[in-house]
Amino acid sequence: MGRIQLAADIHGQQLLEARQLFFDRGDRPEGLIEPVILRSWERCQRFGLTENSEVISSDFLDRFALRTEQNRNRLLLNQGRPIMEHVFEQIRESGSMVILAVANGLLLDTVGDPDFVDRADRVALTAGASWDENQRGTNAIGTALVEEMATEILGAEHFLSSNGFLTCCACPIFGPDGKLVGVLDISGDYRSYQSHTLGLVRMSSKFVERRLFEAEHAHDILICFHERADFIGGPTEGIVAASPDGQLLAVNQNALKLLGIRRVDAVRRDFSMVFENNLAKLIDQARRSPFGIHEIKIGKRSFFLQIRGQLPTQSISGY
Repeated sequence: MGRIQLAADIHGQQLLEARQLFFDRGDRPEGLIEPVILRSWERCQRFGLTENSEVISSDFLDRFALRTEQNRNRLLLNQGRPIMEHVFEQIRESGSMVILAVANGLLLDTVGDPDFVDRADRVALTAGASWDENQRGTNAIGTALVEEMATEILGAEHFLSSNGFLTCCACPIFGPDGKLVGVLDISGDYRSYQSHTLGLVRMSSKFVERRLFEAEHAHDILICFHERADFIGGPTEGIVAASPDGQLLAVNQNALKLLGIRRVDAVRRDFSMVFENNLAKLIDQARRSPFGIHEIKIGKRSFFLQIRGQLPTQSISGY
């Protein structure tokens, strides 16, 4: 516990020095804060924000406008809500909240501990508010959307002084086509910071992505794979959607990473060109062993694969 407190004290002192250099003297506090934080601070400065900038009330959506946005993003909301509830059950009574936002930083939905929600409302951390960097300064939601990567913003790393009581961890959510569709965030009081929170939100965003992928391609053949059999069904499995004639329709981020290829090298290509195996034979195996896991070779590498989704009503071995 002593080491944790010492690290927190050192971090706090470095942040204080960094803010003095950046905001008071106009110097770049390199080495005192993470590069991602410095990049964000500099963006906020270019937006014309200051550390004392105030939230403009007109930035909030009224109830009708919020409902319109929720309907427009119904798929993300429907697939994200169960994950939000599951995450909240794990952090309940920790003085935190779980937030789902769309790609422009608008908060679609939140769930959290009542005591913290009251404090969050004071800085507009509520559905209908935008947490885009150009309005709220450096924050996990807005910064994760710009950087397109999991982001943690602790206390005074927030650009606006009014947000300094927050600690936020956010991870982008990518749709089946690879486009950024939103972000999942866990926010809380900086004094209740937990080192595992970023890992939790990163894993949870992957589950949202998988739900989106499976919902979008519910009527297609889903090929799920990983280098480790025990990772099949987990948040890091690769998933591709294929048509009955073997054309790849969509590929998730994990699949691209596992295969070491670009999206353009997979989508609209034949399954056999990417996976070096015959999809018809794999589907025949899946018919004989539903939910079975099969090993395949791609070059010199071994992968474990499971067929899910909507299989053709008859064998496609002739295609």
